[in-house]
Amino acid sequence: MVIAFCDRIKSAGYRPMLYCNPNWLCNYLHKDKLINKYDIWLANWGVSAPSYNCAIWQYSENGSVPGISG
Repeated sequence: MVIAFCDRIKSAGYRPMLYCNPNWLCNYLHKDKLINKYDIWLANWGVSAPSYNCAIWQYSENGSVPGISG
């Protein structure tokens, strides 16, 4: 389903990106089919480097943006 969705997004002229953590990528998705085909936004907390090559590495679950509460 992920591949079909991302292909549809790409065919509409957009850049698909998959958001997941290493557990989901390895145990619930077809990692080998996805990792080289689409950009990955990897939520990989508490490590000094991401577990996999990714376009965005989310290294924390905490953060803030000035002017936005919550």
